[in-house]
Amino acid sequence: MHPALDLPELQLVIVDFLSDRLADVYHLGRTCRAFWKTIEPVLWRSSVNGGVLRGLFPEDVTTIFGLQSRVLEDHEWLPFLHYGQYIQHLDLIQDSPRKDLVQDVLILLRGYSNPQQLMPNLRSLHLALLQRHSINAAPFLLQCPLERLCVHVDIRQHVEPTTIRTLVSAIRPGPHMQDLSIILQGRVLVDTWSNLLDPSISNMVLELTGLRTLHLKTVTDGIAILPLVANLPTLQSFEIVITSDSNPLSPYELPSDAFPALRSLKIDSEESYYQPAMLSLLQSITSPALEELQIFCEHADILRNVTQLLSDRWSKTFANLRISMALSDEPQATFARTFFNALSPLLRCPNIRGFWLISDVFIPWNDDRLEEMLVAWPSLEVFWIDDGWAASQRITPLVSRSTVIQIAQTCPKLTHLRLSVDYNMPPVNLRWFGPSQSRLAHLHTDYSLCSNPVAAADFIRRAFPHLEGLTAHGSGMIPVAELMRIVKEADEPPAFKLR
Repeated sequence: MHPALDLPELQLVIVDFLSDRLADVYHLGRTCRAFWKTIEPVLWRSSVNGGVLRGLFPEDVTTIFGLQSRVLEDHEWLPFLHYGQYIQHLDLIQDSPRKDLVQDVLILLRGYSNPQQLMPNLRSLHLALLQRHSINAAPFLLQCPLERLCVHVDIRQHVEPTTIRTLVSAIRPGPHMQDLSIILQGRVLVDTWSNLLDPSISNMVLELTGLRTLHLKTVTDGIAILPLVANLPTLQSFEIVITSDSNPLSPYELPSDAFPALRSLKIDSEESYYQPAMLSLLQSITSPALEELQIFCEHADILRNVTQLLSDRWSKTFANLRISMALSDEPQATFARTFFNALSPLLRCPNIRGFWLISDVFIPWNDDRLEEMLVAWPSLEVFWIDDGWAASQRITPLVSRSTVIQIAQTCPKLTHLRLSVDYNMPPVNLRWFGPSQSRLAHLHTDYSLCSNPVAAADFIRRAFPHLEGLTAHGSGMIPVAELMRIVKEADEPPAFKLR
């Protein structure tokens, strides 16, 4: 061990996927983070044989090469164990379901009865587990007093519910925990009953007095945990997934001062039965500064109630809305007529920076509708309309090229845009008063015909001089790579990058 070593922010990342080349080399300063990346076993062995690596850390601590945990023998881990006191962030991520590569690391670390003795300064832990053995070996590591923890289990094998309960129950949040994510997918989601898991989570929530971010994806229906989560005094971001395996919604009561500090609420679901409870959940939020909301919706009237509430209570702070739309029993024509009326309250929220809409419903966007939103949201940075399937059924285009020009002129802060644009409309005379001020970095166009790629490329180049990426869908569209090549070969912008 080198006594002069000073790495107070050392981060160890062990990612178990194969790389076809030597991992990038990261230069280290006195307070920088070191990242371990993976390399092929043969490269690892040749590196060791060639003397490139002296243990796991070179003496001068100027570079660290990537390693792959499954090819490490016990004696090869010894240098890491010596430097455990410097580790503040540890990621054990396995993304191959065929081999349990993280297990070896966990079993070796489990040789220490108290993980705090090995890594006394560990503050952040990310576990991505795909195998049963890794799940069995992981609980001991969760006993560290952490500030940030993510436990992500995605397994295709059968796992006994008690195994998951043991894993979750092992978490010792402590008073300093700020970010907590528990994500259960695959067979775990099916095999674990909420009445078995909920007590573990419920008991844990009572200790999370300083928590700021909570992300739960479990079989719990989310309702049983809501009263406890609503009492967390510092919770700013709450994300919960409601699945088809969840229990039916049951009546619940939230405290009068629910979610006092909440800024972001994300409900990830495609289940219609929770929607009647969504409005009452929003109404219970007492935070004066809600900024972000993600919901799933099947009825325009429910959407209208939500947007009206956002406008009435958080018009000055609300900034980001993500909507997933699907059509249930409401006639499509009725839905199309009422959709924009449902969105109209948002026009009184001038600080909106992001608007995402993912929809399989035909929505009659046009230039006038778009202009209305652009004028109302001068700070808009992201405008993302993903209705690709519905767009393919259109007879007329979504918006014209002139509207895209208007976007470039009136939304200087916009960086990401997705729309259906017709580049075959009559030519538009691009009269710019000086260079375009647009900061748009990524443009996605759905089902756009382009018979004149040179003109379209020139148009895009002039309108969006900072564009870095262009993607498109739709029959008849010139291959994106060809269009991007044309744009890239233009005189400006000189720093254009092909993605």
